Amino acid sequence: MIKNKLKIFKDSTELLDLDNGLDETSLTLASGEDLLIGYYKPINHLFFEFKTASASNAGLTISKSNGTDYTEIEIEDETNGFTKSGHIFLDTLDTNGAITENSKELFWVKIENSAGAGTIELRLLDIVFCNENDLKYQYDSVSRFYPEATSTPITYMVAATKQIISDINLTGKNKYNGLRYDSFNNWDIFDIEDVRDACAFYTMHLIYLSLMDSEDDGYENKAAMYLDKYNARFQIFSGSKLSVDSDDDGVEDEAENEEAFEDNLFYR
Repeated sequence: MIKNKLKIFKDSTELLDLDNGLDETSLTLASGEDLLIGYYKPINHLFFEFKTASASNAGLTISKSNGTDYTEIEIEDETNGFTKSGHIFLDTLDTNGAITENSKELFWVKIENSAGAGTIELRLLDIVFCNENDLKYQYDSVSRFYPEATSTPITYMVAATKQIISDINLTGKNKYNGLRYDSFNNWDIFDIEDVRDACAFYTMHLIYLSLMDSEDDGYENKAAMYLDKYNARFQIFSGSKLSVDSDDDGVEDEAENEEAFEDNLFYR
């Protein structure tokens, strides 16, 4: 198994084998059926993008593996029980632990639904750093610029997330698990609030960039403005708090919470 791959099961049936990419999977979640999401280290938040969401609140209860079983946790659920796309933020455990589910020893998140989500179509299950509301804070009618094929900004938000991670890695800072150095990925950011506005700015940049048809186009000015906003925000990361999983264990320790994020670049 590739280390960075997310494993997703409905009870004992494997649904997806994603490697930080887009996919579309139709599934039916009846009342009492579990969705199991496993990763090589503890998961702190998830983003669900639905092509077809649940018609009513599924009544979610979420637990994390503790080494022997599961512990129910508090959540902040932007999806309102799978009725719309958004983040689900997961509370941390004092004791995290991998357990074996479906022959996979991983850190698991168990999502139980008491009401039944019915048939839903899942377009993406990953980590992105902003949501549609963040874009509407920039321009409340932004939805009129979404691609007709999807009527959603998700491809732009995924691209913006990847850009932020790429720029973080270009600073020269890496994660180190005691055995080897590795580049950061989107699962290594503990608090997306640190990068949420940067994601929104770069997403808006990409949206306006896609609308340009001449250099004198007003969209070109908007695209440039949001790129400037993104670059200014990214420079603030240097010397400020950015909670990244520097030791790749999925647990935010004191140093990772308080250390300034310092890079090796010079700005002018």
